[in-house]
Amino acid sequence: MKPTNKQTKAQLLREQQLVVERAPIGIVVLRDRIIQRCNPRFEEMLGYGPGELIGKSTRIYYPIDDEEWTALGRRAYAAIAETGSFVGESRYQRRDGSLIWVRLTGSLLNPDNPDEGYVWLYEDITRRHQAEEALQRSYSELEQRVVERTAEVSRQLHFMEQLIEAIPGPVFYKDREGRYLGFNQRYLEFIGKPRSELIGATVYDIAPRELADRYRAADEELFNNPGSQVYETQVQPASGERRDVLFHKATFANPDGSVGGIIGVMFDITERKRLEARMQQAATVFDSSAEGITVTAPDGSIIAVNRAFTEITGYSEQEVLGRNPRILQSDRQDKNFYREMWDAIGRSGRWQGELWNRRKDGSLVPEWLTISAVKDASGSIVHYVGVFADITEIKRANELLNHQAHHDHLTGLPNRLLLEDRLRGALLRAQRDGTQVALLFVDLDRFKNINDSLGHHVGDRVLYEVAQRFRALTRESDTVARVGGDEFLIIVEGIHDSGMAARIADKILDDLRANPVTLEQEFFVGASIGISLFPRDGGDSATLIKHADAAMYRAKERGRNTHEFFSDELTQFSLDRFKMETALRRAIERDELIVYLQPQFSLKTGELLGAEALVRWQHPQQGLVVPARFIPLAEESGSIVALGEWVQRAACRHWAEWALAGLNPGVLSINVSGVEFRRGQIEDTVRKVLEASRLPPELLELEITESAIMSQAEKSIRVLHGLRAMGISLAIDDFGTGYSSLAYLKRLPLNKLKIDQSFVFGLPGDAEDCAIVRAVIALGHSLQLKVIAEGVETEQQCEFLIREACDEMQGYLRGNPMPTDEFRRHFLGA
Repeated sequence: MKPTNKQTKAQLLREQQLVVERAPIGIVVLRDRIIQRCNPRFEEMLGYGPGELIGKSTRIYYPIDDEEWTALGRRAYAAIAETGSFVGESRYQRRDGSLIWVRLTGSLLNPDNPDEGYVWLYEDITRRHQAEEALQRSYSELEQRVVERTAEVSRQLHFMEQLIEAIPGPVFYKDREGRYLGFNQRYLEFIGKPRSELIGATVYDIAPRELADRYRAADEELFNNPGSQVYETQVQPASGERRDVLFHKATFANPDGSVGGIIGVMFDITERKRLEARMQQAATVFDSSAEGITVTAPDGSIIAVNRAFTEITGYSEQEVLGRNPRILQSDRQDKNFYREMWDAIGRSGRWQGELWNRRKDGSLVPEWLTISAVKDASGSIVHYVGVFADITEIKRANELLNHQAHHDHLTGLPNRLLLEDRLRGALLRAQRDGTQVALLFVDLDRFKNINDSLGHHVGDRVLYEVAQRFRALTRESDTVARVGGDEFLIIVEGIHDSGMAARIADKILDDLRANPVTLEQEFFVGASIGISLFPRDGGDSATLIKHADAAMYRAKERGRNTHEFFSDELTQFSLDRFKMETALRRAIERDELIVYLQPQFSLKTGELLGAEALVRWQHPQQGLVVPARFIPLAEESGSIVALGEWVQRAACRHWAEWALAGLNPGVLSINVSGVEFRRGQIEDTVRKVLEASRLPPELLELEITESAIMSQAEKSIRVLHGLRAMGISLAIDDFGTGYSSLAYLKRLPLNKLKIDQSFVFGLPGDAEDCAIVRAVIALGHSLQLKVIAEGVETEQQCEFLIREACDEMQGYLRGNPMPTDEFRRHFLGA
């Protein structure tokens, strides 16, 4: 049966609807700029669901104001009225706010009846616009790089009178098969061939085969790894002369996302290559100089150094190019020194003088340096040139002369001239720091008998031996000087009471009594020592020396081989410290010390993580003595080592028992004093404690102060690695109160940073404390370390630490320090 006319029309209508609905472009019918109908592709382009656009004004997808929208409509509909259609490009705003570029074509739906409305076709051309914008950006960036590089080479050689101006590079387009699609005029001029010969050609049609193979290989590499590509090669124009060029290529994509081809920009760098060759020739002469030479740009960045520079500093040219000579600065000169130096260069164009720089290996080198500003014809600075010589040998000779002028030729000790200078400096430091200085006047008893009976050559040898002993018995920071004959003066800085000076004097006397000077025979040498204290016994060098001398003679009057203070009376404070020190040494033997534990918690979950072991002293007369009263004394007297070992043994014994009983106490944290750490026996101590207590090493954490580690950074790194190898954890205590070097910090095998309570105290009201705590947390986490805050006493402090992602806390808010039995009952439920 044949279809009726009506059926045929219906079928035709259905087919037309299918075409509209499945069309790859957007189709819209508008009447009075109101959407009457639209296909799914248009809804998809703008991010709307089926039917959501029907009845809506086109105003909703135009990202322009009403005035522009009205004007755009007038132009478009005027064009349709005049020519029958409108074609253009515009930006549309999708429903989610993102923008797309659209090519739109509009015409009357029924030219015989304009009232029926308009039909508009829309094609998404966003990717094409993006590719064009990317090319423009890439071209601008590369142009700038070429201009900068060419200018830099020109400045280095001193031969260019003005900067080479950048020119736009030739541009070309290729398809996926390597056929040229188009060029700019500059490319045609460079190659020297007409456009008609190049369209559709490949690299093999315009270049010698060896160059064409190179171009094609680079293209294939870029097609296989889409993105951008920069490389140098050569081009042979029609003239036959090969030119050095820089290619910058990028792939562009088809609408379906596949690689469509390559867009390339070419820059002629022939002149730059020639300049570099000439610069190489100049470098041969440059490198032959025996003096180090540094050439910098006006901004201070290094652009050239010679071989002597490397030999003197230890830095290779590759290590310093582009960097500032400040990398060589040592701590010997302050900011004012460098400010005055550059002021002189600014005034006269030249500076010459002596300074100390730092080699790559960290050693210091004295240099005689001349810096000159190099200017061009217009008077603008184009370079700074520094020429320097290593004057180590000259300095060594001068130092030898200076040493001879300030030291005793027999013993090598400082003489009176140097002693008085050091004593003045010590008094100034003590006045600034609020500490005391002790001056010990030591006179050898009956030394004249040795000289008279055995000769001066024997006496000189005895003096030398005694001088070495005095030096060994005092600290490195102390000064031992021979001021004449058998008289010595010793400056002891940083003391807090006269008792410390008395102990030093006793140590010297005990050594002389117990150990005779042995040459061909034994000599028991005694001494009388007078002591004066600053500021108690005088405010200047001369007075202190005079009073120490008087006290020394009083010691001789009392029978020799003893010491005497300028004043016969010791202060009550000093006597108390003597008593306390003696009692503390006995406290360890008498088991008067008690381990206290302060719990540590997770800030995230609130669970108990462990505790820090603390120590208290149950004094038989004074009762419970807090650490602040006896720990400093223990460190000063040296008993802190025995004290620390006792705490480790006692705390680990309790912790091991709890762990074995299945109480899960967490990690035990024990503080190691700076004295204990610096003595270098901490590894042996920990190993013995772990073996004796049978505590699993993963349950032990040692807290070491920042200052203790940084005082001997390289040695500390080795010790800490040895401790970590045992399986224990390591934390820096009181972090932020010392002067850590980040270069060393990242090398330390740490597990945790502990924020000092002095910074926690001001949280959250103190802005500086907040900033410091945030910085410590960020630093710790960046180094993959846990961060714990101590001294947390308020909920506000705790909430701040939680907000800033601090990991753990310790403080009175959650738990006071308490005896071990109380800790077990309260936190371990046993």
